[in-house]
Amino acid sequence: MNVSSIKKNYFEIIGFENEEEYHGKILVLQGEKSHRWDLNIFKKNFPKITSNDIKIIEKAGFLYF
Repeated sequence: MNVSSIKKNYFEIIGFENEEEYHGKILVLQGEKSHRWDLNIFKKNFPKITSNDIKIIEKAGFLYF
């Protein structure tokens, strides 16, 4: 993963709009210290996602604001 590119383009990435849906399995990894996304935001593109598909990694993450 190109972490420096993700950091450099963070605000463009989080604002990405996609009208496609993915109906397969998904796993979201989220840092405990990172911005928390509402499940309904994920459901727009991943209609089958549940709260069990979002795993919080303790002591990880950082909020860039």
